[in-house]
Amino acid sequence: MRQDPAETALLLVLALLLERKRRFREVSRQELGDQQVLVYERVATGESYLVPLRDLTPEELAVAEIRLADLWREA
Repeated sequence: MRQDPAETALLLVLALLLERKRRFREVSRQELGDQQVLVYERVATGESYLVPLRDLTPEELAVAEIRLADLWREA
C-alpha cells in the first residue's frame, strides 16, 4: 500500500476531518506489511476505507491543507 507521501498526508487529514464531523468512524488499526493503517467506516453506508497512518511534518500538513482547500473550491 505504498503511495505518494503528499497523497497519504491528504488522505489522513481528510479522514480525521470526516471523523471529527462524525461521517467516518475508526473501526480498527492494522498492520499491512511494515505500515500502520487505520480502518475507517463511513457511518451512512458502512463502506470501509484504509488510511495509511504516519507522522506528518508541519510542512506536509500545510501542503495537505492547501490541497484540501483547492479540492473544496473545485467541488
